[in-house]
Amino acid sequence: SDKLNYVFIELPKFRKEVAELKTNMDRWLFCLKNLSKLDSRPPEVQGKIFEMLFKAAEIQQLKETEMEKYRKSILEYNDVREVADFAKEEGRAEGLEKGIEKGRAKGMEEGLKKGIETEKITIARNCMKKGLPIETIREITGLTIEQINALK
Repeated sequence: SDKLNYVFIELPKFRKEVAELKTNMDRWLFCLKNLSKLDSRPPEVQGKIFEMLFKAAEIQQLKETEMEKYRKSILEYNDVREVADFAKEEGRAEGLEKGIEKGRAKGMEEGLKKGIETEKITIARNCMKKGLPIETIREITGLTIEQINALK
């Protein structure tokens, strides 16, 4: 088949030593055959995948009581991580809510300021139409003389 091939390997017939390992296939076969005999990972067998293999092998070597402790520590770690993730998510939601509230308050404040300025300008224009002196318009609206002159 173009998609599926079977390769049968007889591990007892694999006789290469550490120094002879050249390809990843050699490294895998060496590890699979000698894993139970190795005390540490040989320098010729490097890489993240082999590191994961040796960690899994170490875990499998644990005695029943040690294995139970290991499982409990994994569960405790997962619980702590889930609590921390939940706390982060809650914090984000709370921060977002507060940010929205501050944004609304600031928007309302700015809108009110713009509305007041617009109202002052409208009042100043109406006063100018009535022919009131600039000084009187300044007292009524609180606008500066330059602002009132700019409206002309």
